[in-house]
Amino acid sequence: MQKSILSTLMVCLSLLSFDAEAHEIKRVISFGDSYTDVSNGGPGSLDYPSKYQTIDSFKAAAYYPLPYALLEALGPAGTDNMLGYGTSAASINKFGGRVQFASQVNSAILIKFAKNDLVLVNIGINDADVLCNRAIDKQKCEKSGIEAADAAAVQVKKLIDNGAKTIIFAAFSSTHHVHHWFGENAPQGDAFAAAYFDELKKSLAPLTSSGAVIHLVDIAQFYDRVRLNPELYGFDYYDQPCAPKTPPCTLAEGGASWNKIEYKFGADQDWRVKHVLANLLHPSTGGLNVLAKYMADLVNYPDKVPPADILIGNAGSLNQSLEVKGTVIFHQEKDGAFEKLSGTGTLVKTGPGALTIKHGDFFKGPRQRLEGKLSVLVDRV
Repeated sequence: MQKSILSTLMVCLSLLSFDAEAHEIKRVISFGDSYTDVSNGGPGSLDYPSKYQTIDSFKAAAYYPLPYALLEALGPAGTDNMLGYGTSAASINKFGGRVQFASQVNSAILIKFAKNDLVLVNIGINDADVLCNRAIDKQKCEKSGIEAADAAAVQVKKLIDNGAKTIIFAAFSSTHHVHHWFGENAPQGDAFAAAYFDELKKSLAPLTSSGAVIHLVDIAQFYDRVRLNPELYGFDYYDQPCAPKTPPCTLAEGGASWNKIEYKFGADQDWRVKHVLANLLHPSTGGLNVLAKYMADLVNYPDKVPPADILIGNAGSLNQSLEVKGTVIFHQEKDGAFEKLSGTGTLVKTGPGALTIKHGDFFKGPRQRLEGKLSVLVDRV
């Protein structure tokens, strides 16, 4: 039986905070680039296609963006539960002809967010693409990545100040998931990505002091895991953009053209669902479906931190028991304690307040320091 987004998220998100009350979940609100653009092929209104067609009919179209895959993974009753502000080719920086992340946020915060709205952000790949070509020095790309992360954090702060409590921020630590798209520019793109992702950890952590929880998802690492074992995720092939059962095509053969792929295989929904097209900016319906399920699990199982996820929050706003295979970043303004932490992942602590981990059973992962943000190692007893 199909679950409603209200019943699904109200229970799960209430677990994230000690003082959480029951609140209706009315919306999933999305921002970013074409991954989150729900207006492709539609009338272009912010709530498309909620007033025009169902999820099922939209899924059969040529492009099925991440927000609707996430809605489906969460089991919604209908698309009226979503507001989409994503725009194709959107960027953090201001480039000619591109919509900025800031513009999307400024449009959204005209309406106050509810306490348990789920906010989805996917942004940054177009900044790497524009700013870091072969002619650009890698050190300049690293600087651009840091600046982009800090600028993105400014917008996330606006979302939190407007009431956002749970945010999934999809970013990337490399360009592996779109390696043929970057082609010979991959070293520059990787330099941007590594600096961008590392700086996001630092710039987002202080924003959680008011009680917000941020999942910083490394989609490059996520798709690397899918690439190593595609059959475990239900895929026939990974990285096959030209045709079924053929080697990956090169840029010269048109591998970078999403339209060509859509023209040949857009009508074959079964083929699209069973493939991840990593050579392109869009990983096909199949890739977005599995990424959406992963994101839905972050919400449905708040006590688990899987690989490729960095859970960022204040100890007072996180569940009292966490199983960590990815990374958890605690930001502490004041001294505090966390009751239980287990797993093999990574633990990071930022902020001036001391944090003691009690009953840290089986935790074998490294403890790290985030430089430049009053970071200290966590003491565990």
